[in-house]
Amino acid sequence: MNNTAHLHSGTDRHPHRLFDQVLRGLELGQTQQATLLLAGALDGVVAEGGRPQSWREQLLSHPLAGYIFDKRIARRTTGTTMREFAEAIAKLGYSQAMASRNDLTARAIQDCKLSGRSYCALDNLGRVSEYPVSADTIFAVRALDSLQGTEIIRAFADLARLIGPEGTAYISALVPGHFGLGWQQICTGEVTHCHDEAALQDAARTAGLTLTHFRDASDCLVWGVLRRRADSNISGGEK
Repeated sequence: MNNTAHLHSGTDRHPHRLFDQVLRGLELGQTQQATLLLAGALDGVVAEGGRPQSWREQLLSHPLAGYIFDKRIARRTTGTTMREFAEAIAKLGYSQAMASRNDLTARAIQDCKLSGRSYCALDNLGRVSEYPVSADTIFAVRALDSLQGTEIIRAFADLARLIGPEGTAYISALVPGHFGLGWQQICTGEVTHCHDEAALQDAARTAGLTLTHFRDASDCLVWGVLRRRADSNISGGEK
């Protein structure tokens, strides 16, 4: 009998039935298929306007939660299963985007160090009235995760006042509908606001800034560099 027959994408959106199916797949050793099935179904919940918090609560009450949250389960499970489980999670667009964000930030900080440029992190844009900032480069790579709508314009306006004539600011944003959005909201409990390039360009233009950007290899993260509009020669991306 082909055990993969137990795994199919036609879930009826009943949380515990889906969780039963995924758990069975994990117990049969079909780790990657089961994990991708769960991630795809959770993406569907978010896309269809479901209630992520309700799904999270039901997940926490299901035995499947042990595989996701409980390290004691991991110790009782074969090393192969947990390794494959971690590898499957790492393939989600959300996971790849977070890894890309960390890598791009580290590389940009290294560039600052090599060039002797001062830098600082500023992830509370749009939420405070004054910023004690004095640096050539501002890293606001997580600031947009908690902002939406006109809050982005206000945040970019703050950056426009902070960026010097030769200064830069790095930003990043998860793309709407990226693979793993449901996993992020339901399994990690994080709620991140997503933004596309058009919204970011509009906010930059309104604030009097230029934005150069590109998407990472996962196609789930926008990485951008902001400068004053007078300086349009920004390398490393596309306008």
